[in-house]
Amino acid sequence: MAIYAFYMVLVYTRFRSRAICFLLFIAGLSGGMLTKGLLGAVLPLSVLGSFIVVSDILAKKFSFYRYFWLGIGTLCAVAGVGVWYLLLYRVGGMPMLHTALWVNNFGRFSGSQGDHVEPFYYYFVKLPTLFWPYLPLLPFALYRAFCLVRKNSESHLIMLLFLLVPFLLFVCASGKRTVYLLPLYAPCALLCADYLAHLPIFIRIFVTKHRRGLLLFLLALLYAGLFTLAGLSRNYTMIYPLIAAGLLTAVTVKPQLKWSLPLCAGMWALFFVSFDTAISTRRLNSRNSLRPLFEECRELERQGFTITLLNPPERTSGAAYFYLQRNLPEVSKDDAVQPKELRITRQKRNKPAGKEFADDHLIVGLSLNEGYL
Repeated sequence: MAIYAFYMVLVYTRFRSRAICFLLFIAGLSGGMLTKGLLGAVLPLSVLGSFIVVSDILAKKFSFYRYFWLGIGTLCAVAGVGVWYLLLYRVGGMPMLHTALWVNNFGRFSGSQGDHVEPFYYYFVKLPTLFWPYLPLLPFALYRAFCLVRKNSESHLIMLLFLLVPFLLFVCASGKRTVYLLPLYAPCALLCADYLAHLPIFIRIFVTKHRRGLLLFLLALLYAGLFTLAGLSRNYTMIYPLIAAGLLTAVTVKPQLKWSLPLCAGMWALFFVSFDTAISTRRLNSRNSLRPLFEECRELERQGFTITLLNPPERTSGAAYFYLQRNLPEVSKDDAVQPKELRITRQKRNKPAGKEFADDHLIVGLSLNEGYL
Protein backbone atom coordinates (compact mmCIF):
# COMPACT_ATOMS: atom_id res chain seq x y z
CA MET A 1 0.00 0.00 0.00
CA ALA A 2 2.84 2.40 0.82
CA ILE A 3 4.58 1.87 -2.53
CA TYR A 4 1.39 2.04 -4.59
CA ALA A 5 0.03 5.09 -2.75
CA PHE A 6 3.23 7.12 -3.12
CA TYR A 7 3.52 6.25 -6.80
CA MET A 8 -0.05 7.50 -7.30
CA VAL A 9 0.89 10.74 -5.50
CA LEU A 10 3.33 11.27 -8.37
CA VAL A 11 0.82 10.24 -11.05
CA TYR A 12 -2.32 12.13 -9.98
CA THR A 13 -2.71 15.83 -10.77
CA ARG A 14 -5.77 16.68 -8.64
CA PHE A 15 -4.96 17.91 -5.13
CA ARG A 16 -7.67 15.82 -3.43
CA SER A 17 -6.50 12.57 -5.06
CA ARG A 18 -2.90 13.33 -4.16
CA ALA A 19 -3.81 14.14 -0.55
CA ILE A 20 -5.74 10.87 -0.12
CA CYS A 21 -2.88 8.84 -1.57
CA PHE A 22 -0.35 10.69 0.59
CA LEU A 23 -2.33 9.79 3.72
CA LEU A 24 -2.50 6.17 2.52
CA PHE A 25 1.27 6.23 2.07
CA ILE A 26 1.75 7.39 5.68
CA ALA A 27 -0.74 4.78 6.93
CA GLY A 28 0.96 1.98 4.98
CA LEU A 29 4.41 2.99 6.22
CA SER A 30 3.17 3.25 9.82
CA GLY A 31 1.41 -0.10 9.65
CA GLY A 32 4.56 -1.71 8.28
CA MET A 33 6.66 -0.42 11.18
CA LEU A 34 4.07 -1.39 13.80
CA THR A 35 3.90 -4.97 12.50
CA LYS A 36 7.49 -5.64 11.36
CA GLY A 37 9.60 -2.97 13.04
CA LEU A 38 11.92 -0.74 11.04
CA LEU A 39 11.97 -3.34 8.26
CA GLY A 40 8.39 -2.30 7.55
CA ALA A 41 9.77 1.10 6.57
CA VAL A 42 13.06 -0.02 5.01
CA LEU A 43 11.43 -2.16 2.32
CA PRO A 44 9.04 0.43 0.82
CA LEU A 45 11.45 3.34 1.34
CA SER A 46 14.33 1.48 -0.33
CA VAL A 47 12.08 0.81 -3.33
CA LEU A 48 10.73 4.36 -3.52
CA GLY A 49 14.10 5.99 -2.90
CA SER A 50 15.74 3.86 -5.59
CA PHE A 51 12.87 4.62 -7.95
CA ILE A 52 13.24 8.40 -7.54
CA VAL A 53 17.02 8.31 -7.97
CA VAL A 54 17.03 5.98 -11.01
CA SER A 55 14.17 7.81 -12.73
CA ASP A 56 16.01 11.13 -12.23
CA ILE A 57 19.20 9.62 -13.67
CA LEU A 58 17.36 8.25 -16.71
CA ALA A 59 15.53 11.55 -17.26
CA LYS A 60 18.70 13.59 -16.46
CA LYS A 61 16.92 15.85 -13.99
CA PHE A 62 16.48 16.45 -10.25
CA SER A 63 12.90 16.17 -8.91
CA PHE A 64 13.16 17.98 -5.59
CA TYR A 65 9.44 17.72 -4.79
CA ARG A 66 9.56 13.91 -4.98
CA TYR A 67 12.32 13.73 -2.35
CA PHE A 68 10.52 16.35 -0.27
CA TRP A 69 7.20 14.49 -0.10
CA LEU A 70 8.92 11.16 0.52
CA GLY A 71 10.83 12.70 3.43
CA ILE A 72 7.80 14.48 4.92
CA GLY A 73 5.65 11.32 4.71
CA THR A 74 8.39 9.26 6.35
CA LEU A 75 8.76 11.75 9.21
CA CYS A 76 4.99 11.72 9.83
CA ALA A 77 4.96 7.90 9.93
CA VAL A 78 8.01 7.72 12.23
CA ALA A 79 6.49 10.32 14.59
CA GLY A 80 3.29 8.29 14.95
CA VAL A 81 5.14 5.02 15.53
CA GLY A 82 7.46 6.80 17.98
CA VAL A 83 4.47 7.24 20.30
CA TRP A 84 4.05 3.43 20.33
CA TYR A 85 7.76 2.94 21.18
CA LEU A 86 7.39 5.47 24.00
CA LEU A 87 4.46 3.53 25.45
CA LEU A 88 6.45 0.31 25.06
CA TYR A 89 9.29 1.86 27.07
CA ARG A 90 6.88 2.88 29.82
CA VAL A 91 5.56 -0.69 30.09
CA GLY A 92 8.75 -2.73 29.74
CA GLY A 93 11.60 -0.30 30.30
CA MET A 94 14.88 -0.25 28.41
CA PRO A 95 15.22 -4.08 28.00
CA MET A 96 11.93 -4.33 26.09
CA LEU A 97 12.69 -1.22 24.01
CA HIS A 98 16.17 -2.59 23.21
CA THR A 99 14.66 -5.89 22.04
CA ALA A 100 11.97 -4.28 19.90
CA LEU A 101 14.08 -1.47 18.46
CA TRP A 102 17.59 -2.93 18.21
CA VAL A 103 17.56 -6.73 18.42
CA ASN A 104 14.54 -7.31 16.20
CA ASN A 105 15.74 -4.86 13.54
CA PHE A 106 19.55 -4.84 13.47
CA GLY A 107 20.33 -8.11 15.24
CA ARG A 108 18.76 -10.27 12.56
CA PHE A 109 20.32 -8.29 9.72
CA SER A 110 23.85 -8.34 11.17
CA GLY A 111 23.75 -11.94 12.38
CA SER A 112 24.31 -11.11 16.05
CA GLN A 113 21.10 -13.08 16.69
CA GLY A 114 21.76 -16.70 15.76
CA ASP A 115 18.23 -17.53 14.59
CA HIS A 116 18.00 -18.37 10.89
CA VAL A 117 21.56 -17.32 9.98
CA GLU A 118 22.25 -18.59 6.46
CA PRO A 119 24.93 -17.97 3.77
CA PHE A 120 24.41 -15.20 1.18
CA TYR A 121 23.48 -17.67 -1.60
CA TYR A 122 20.60 -19.18 0.43
CA TYR A 123 17.82 -17.57 -1.63
CA PHE A 124 19.49 -18.42 -4.92
CA VAL A 125 19.50 -22.10 -3.93
CA LYS A 126 15.82 -21.78 -2.95
CA LEU A 127 14.79 -19.93 -6.13
CA PRO A 128 13.33 -23.00 -7.91
CA THR A 129 10.82 -23.35 -5.05
CA LEU A 130 9.96 -19.64 -4.77
CA PHE A 131 7.48 -17.31 -6.46
CA TRP A 132 5.01 -19.96 -7.58
CA PRO A 133 2.77 -19.80 -9.57
CA TYR A 134 4.53 -16.81 -11.18
CA LEU A 135 7.99 -18.38 -11.57
CA PRO A 136 7.58 -19.82 -15.13
CA LEU A 137 6.45 -16.43 -16.47
CA LEU A 138 8.76 -14.26 -14.38
CA PRO A 139 11.90 -14.36 -16.62
CA PHE A 140 9.84 -13.27 -19.66
CA ALA A 141 8.08 -10.60 -17.60
CA LEU A 142 11.41 -9.26 -16.33
CA TYR A 143 12.81 -9.10 -19.87
CA ARG A 144 9.76 -7.17 -21.08
CA ALA A 145 10.00 -4.77 -18.14
CA PHE A 146 13.73 -4.14 -18.76
CA CYS A 147 13.02 -3.35 -22.40
CA LEU A 148 10.28 -0.87 -21.48
CA VAL A 149 12.41 0.78 -18.77
CA ARG A 150 14.92 1.60 -21.50
CA LYS A 151 12.06 3.48 -23.17
CA ASN A 152 11.52 5.53 -19.95
CA SER A 153 8.48 3.65 -18.61
CA GLU A 154 8.30 4.67 -14.95
CA SER A 155 5.52 2.18 -14.15
CA HIS A 156 7.74 -0.71 -15.24
CA LEU A 157 10.73 0.80 -13.46
CA ILE A 158 8.98 0.83 -10.08
CA MET A 159 7.72 -2.75 -10.58
CA LEU A 160 11.27 -3.90 -11.33
CA LEU A 161 12.75 -2.10 -8.34
CA PHE A 162 9.88 -3.37 -6.16
CA LEU A 163 11.19 -6.89 -6.84
CA LEU A 164 14.96 -6.45 -7.15
CA VAL A 165 15.88 -3.96 -4.40
CA PRO A 166 14.24 -5.85 -1.47
CA PHE A 167 15.60 -9.14 -2.87
CA LEU A 168 19.14 -7.75 -2.73
CA LEU A 169 18.55 -6.47 0.82
CA PHE A 170 17.35 -9.91 1.92
CA VAL A 171 20.38 -11.54 0.27
CA CYS A 172 22.70 -9.21 2.24
CA ALA A 173 20.92 -9.86 5.56
CA SER A 174 22.41 -12.63 7.71
CA GLY A 175 19.02 -13.92 8.94
CA LYS A 176 17.23 -15.68 6.09
CA ARG A 177 13.99 -17.64 5.72
CA THR A 178 11.97 -18.28 2.58
CA VAL A 179 8.92 -16.69 4.25
CA TYR A 180 10.82 -13.37 4.42
CA LEU A 181 10.35 -13.03 0.65
CA LEU A 182 6.56 -12.96 0.98
CA PRO A 183 6.36 -9.17 0.25
CA LEU A 184 7.97 -9.81 -3.15
CA TYR A 185 5.00 -11.83 -4.40
CA ALA A 186 3.22 -8.53 -5.07
CA PRO A 187 5.73 -7.31 -7.72
CA CYS A 188 5.89 -10.84 -9.17
CA ALA A 189 2.13 -10.79 -9.67
CA LEU A 190 2.23 -7.27 -11.15
CA LEU A 191 5.03 -8.05 -13.60
CA CYS A 192 3.44 -11.31 -14.75
CA ALA A 193 -0.01 -9.71 -15.09
CA ASP A 194 1.50 -6.99 -17.30
CA TYR A 195 3.23 -9.63 -19.41
CA LEU A 196 0.06 -11.70 -19.79
CA ALA A 197 -1.93 -8.62 -20.77
CA HIS A 198 0.45 -8.08 -23.70
CA LEU A 199 0.83 -11.64 -24.98
CA PRO A 200 1.17 -12.07 -28.75
CA ILE A 201 -2.17 -11.74 -30.50
CA PHE A 202 -2.41 -15.39 -31.65
CA ILE A 203 -1.97 -16.65 -28.07
CA ARG A 204 -4.63 -14.24 -26.79
CA ILE A 205 -7.03 -15.35 -29.55
CA PHE A 206 -6.51 -19.03 -28.65
CA VAL A 207 -6.95 -18.43 -24.90
CA THR A 208 -10.01 -16.25 -25.48
CA LYS A 209 -11.59 -18.80 -27.80
CA HIS A 210 -11.01 -21.78 -25.51
CA ARG A 211 -11.00 -20.05 -22.12
CA ARG A 212 -13.99 -21.96 -20.75
CA GLY A 213 -12.59 -25.34 -21.76
CA LEU A 214 -9.16 -24.49 -20.36
CA LEU A 215 -10.67 -23.25 -17.09
CA LEU A 216 -12.83 -26.36 -16.72
CA PHE A 217 -9.79 -28.55 -17.36
CA LEU A 218 -7.85 -26.71 -14.66
CA LEU A 219 -10.82 -27.02 -12.31
CA ALA A 220 -10.96 -30.76 -12.95
CA LEU A 221 -7.29 -31.03 -11.98
CA LEU A 222 -7.99 -28.92 -8.89
CA TYR A 223 -10.88 -31.14 -7.82
CA ALA A 224 -8.80 -34.30 -8.36
CA GLY A 225 -5.94 -32.89 -6.30
CA LEU A 226 -8.19 -31.69 -3.47
CA PHE A 227 -10.10 -34.97 -3.22
CA THR A 228 -6.83 -36.91 -3.22
CA LEU A 229 -5.36 -34.66 -0.53
CA ALA A 230 -8.54 -34.91 1.55
CA GLY A 231 -8.49 -38.70 1.33
CA LEU A 232 -4.82 -39.02 2.21
CA SER A 233 -4.91 -36.54 5.10
CA ARG A 234 -8.35 -37.58 6.43
CA ASN A 235 -8.85 -33.89 7.12
CA TYR A 236 -12.46 -32.71 7.24
CA THR A 237 -11.36 -29.08 6.81
CA MET A 238 -10.65 -29.84 3.14
CA ILE A 239 -14.32 -28.88 2.78
CA TYR A 240 -13.23 -25.22 2.52
CA PRO A 241 -11.17 -25.45 -0.70
CA LEU A 242 -13.71 -27.90 -2.17
CA ILE A 243 -16.56 -25.41 -1.63
CA ALA A 244 -14.35 -22.65 -3.06
CA ALA A 245 -13.68 -24.72 -6.16
CA GLY A 246 -17.41 -25.39 -6.45
CA LEU A 247 -18.19 -21.67 -6.40
CA LEU A 248 -15.56 -21.07 -9.08
CA THR A 249 -17.10 -23.83 -11.20
CA ALA A 250 -20.54 -22.22 -10.91
CA VAL A 251 -19.19 -18.88 -12.12
CA THR A 252 -17.26 -20.57 -14.95
CA VAL A 253 -20.16 -22.63 -16.27
CA LYS A 254 -22.58 -19.70 -16.15
CA PRO A 255 -20.54 -16.46 -16.26
CA GLN A 256 -23.64 -14.23 -16.62
CA LEU A 257 -24.98 -15.46 -13.29
CA LYS A 258 -26.42 -12.63 -11.17
CA TRP A 259 -24.37 -13.71 -8.16
CA SER A 260 -21.02 -14.01 -9.98
CA LEU A 261 -19.27 -11.29 -7.99
CA PRO A 262 -20.37 -12.49 -4.51
CA LEU A 263 -19.50 -16.08 -5.49
CA CYS A 264 -16.00 -15.04 -6.58
CA ALA A 265 -15.51 -13.10 -3.34
CA GLY A 266 -16.66 -16.10 -1.32
CA MET A 267 -14.36 -18.36 -3.32
CA TRP A 268 -11.27 -16.29 -2.51
CA ALA A 269 -12.24 -16.00 1.16
CA LEU A 270 -12.63 -19.79 1.46
CA PHE A 271 -9.32 -20.42 -0.29
CA PHE A 272 -7.53 -18.14 2.17
CA VAL A 273 -9.28 -19.79 5.12
CA SER A 274 -8.25 -23.20 3.82
CA PHE A 275 -4.51 -22.46 3.96
CA ASP A 276 -4.26 -22.72 7.75
CA THR A 277 -7.15 -25.11 8.26
CA ALA A 278 -6.70 -27.69 5.52
CA ILE A 279 -3.52 -27.27 3.52
CA SER A 280 -1.37 -26.49 6.56
CA THR A 281 -2.70 -29.17 8.87
CA ARG A 282 -3.21 -28.87 12.60
CA ARG A 283 -0.68 -31.60 13.17
CA LEU A 284 2.02 -29.44 11.57
CA ASN A 285 1.08 -26.42 13.69
CA SER A 286 0.96 -28.43 16.92
CA ARG A 287 4.32 -30.03 16.15
CA ASN A 288 5.99 -26.64 15.67
CA SER A 289 4.22 -24.69 18.43
CA LEU A 290 5.92 -23.81 21.71
CA ARG A 291 2.61 -23.51 23.55
CA PRO A 292 2.92 -27.02 25.14
CA LEU A 293 6.40 -26.11 26.39
CA PHE A 294 5.21 -23.12 28.39
CA GLU A 295 2.05 -24.85 29.57
CA GLU A 296 4.41 -27.42 31.10
CA CYS A 297 6.39 -24.55 32.65
CA ARG A 298 3.27 -23.23 34.38
CA GLU A 299 2.61 -26.66 35.87
CA LEU A 300 6.22 -27.01 37.06
CA GLU A 301 6.12 -23.56 38.65
CA ARG A 302 3.01 -24.60 40.58
CA GLN A 303 5.09 -27.50 41.92
CA GLY A 304 7.67 -25.05 43.28
CA PHE A 305 10.30 -25.22 40.53
CA THR A 306 12.07 -22.14 39.15
CA ILE A 307 12.19 -22.03 35.33
CA THR A 308 15.10 -20.31 33.57
CA LEU A 309 16.22 -20.02 29.94
CA LEU A 310 19.64 -21.45 29.09
CA ASN A 311 21.32 -19.29 26.38
CA PRO A 312 17.98 -18.85 24.62
CA PRO A 313 17.60 -17.81 20.98
CA GLU A 314 15.31 -14.88 20.30
CA ARG A 315 12.34 -17.09 19.41
CA THR A 316 12.44 -18.86 22.77
CA SER A 317 12.63 -15.73 24.93
CA GLY A 318 9.95 -14.06 22.80
CA ALA A 319 7.65 -17.07 23.08
CA ALA A 320 8.18 -17.14 26.85
CA TYR A 321 6.93 -13.57 27.14
CA PHE A 322 4.05 -14.25 24.74
CA TYR A 323 2.70 -17.31 26.57
CA LEU A 324 3.60 -16.37 30.16
CA GLN A 325 3.14 -12.59 29.88
CA ARG A 326 6.49 -12.01 31.60
CA ASN A 327 10.20 -12.44 30.94
CA LEU A 328 11.92 -15.58 32.24
CA PRO A 329 15.42 -15.25 33.74
CA GLU A 330 18.23 -16.06 31.29
CA VAL A 331 21.31 -17.99 32.42
CA SER A 332 24.42 -19.53 30.90
CA LYS A 333 26.04 -22.90 31.55
CA ASP A 334 28.61 -21.23 33.78
CA ASP A 335 25.98 -19.81 36.14
CA ALA A 336 25.56 -21.60 39.44
CA VAL A 337 22.57 -23.92 39.64
CA GLN A 338 19.97 -22.97 42.20
CA PRO A 339 17.88 -25.48 44.21
CA LYS A 340 14.79 -26.74 42.36
CA GLU A 341 15.87 -24.96 39.17
CA LEU A 342 14.82 -26.30 35.78
CA ARG A 343 16.24 -24.90 32.58
CA ILE A 344 14.81 -24.63 29.08
CA THR A 345 17.47 -25.38 26.48
CA ARG A 346 17.52 -25.84 22.73
CA GLN A 347 19.97 -28.34 21.26
CA LYS A 348 19.87 -30.15 17.92
CA ARG A 349 22.72 -32.53 18.68
CA ASN A 350 24.00 -34.34 21.73
CA LYS A 351 20.74 -33.72 23.52
CA PRO A 352 20.74 -34.14 27.28
CA ALA A 353 18.08 -36.25 28.93
CA GLY A 354 14.89 -34.30 29.42
CA LYS A 355 11.35 -33.80 28.18
CA GLU A 356 11.46 -32.76 24.52
CA PHE A 357 9.25 -30.16 22.85
CA ALA A 358 8.96 -28.52 19.44
CA ASP A 359 11.96 -27.11 17.59
CA ASP A 360 14.49 -29.13 19.66
CA HIS A 361 13.51 -27.49 22.96
CA LEU A 362 13.95 -29.43 26.19
CA ILE A 363 13.26 -28.92 29.88
CA VAL A 364 16.23 -30.28 31.80
CA GLY A 365 17.14 -30.55 35.47
CA LEU A 366 20.68 -29.73 36.45
CA SER A 367 22.84 -31.06 39.26
CA LEU A 368 26.18 -29.66 40.39
CA ASN A 369 27.73 -33.14 40.66
CA GLU A 370 26.00 -35.11 37.92
CA GLY A 371 25.51 -32.57 35.14
CA TYR A 372 22.36 -33.00 33.07
CA LEU A 373 19.58 -35.19 34.46
